[in-house]
Amino acid sequence: MADNETLDEVLANVRDSEIDVHLKTGIDIRHSEFAFDKALAVLLVNGVVGANALHWRRDLAAQDQKLSVLLVDCSDVFAWGVSDSEPLPFEETKRVYRMWRHDRVWGSSAWAVMARGQAPHERAAESMAQAGWDVAALIEGGTAAREYIDGFLASSDESSIGLTV
Repeated sequence: MADNETLDEVLANVRDSEIDVHLKTGIDIRHSEFAFDKALAVLLVNGVVGANALHWRRDLAAQDQKLSVLLVDCSDVFAWGVSDSEPLPFEETKRVYRMWRHDRVWGSSAWAVMARGQAPHERAAESMAQAGWDVAALIEGGTAAREYIDGFLASSDESSIGLTV
């Protein structure tokens, strides 16, 4: 970042093609690269992901409660009027980014439903379904839900979000 560039100018220059890169070689072997740092920057600036410590987790050692952790915002998803978030495992960063890029309103919430295997409140579930998400498949959680998501993203035909996780 140059000294005279603002954060907005830097982020305006971050393209999906720089974050989620899919290369095809001459013999049809695909190679994917994902720029986790750029994806996290975009998610942080857009308020999809936030940083905090797990200070409320009494099951963790005191030093672990102080560590920084990334959390996906899922406020008002599981209960109306409740601030809430779900810890983001590093290996799920790519999926959260792609789900959010596909649907900037419900994508990260759909990931939180999948991650918890918990039903959203009724109005959120209705809105997610209207946006095209299979809420029942998300609630199922686990491998089946991840396969549904990966298939859903692949069939959406949005080359900007890539096809493989």
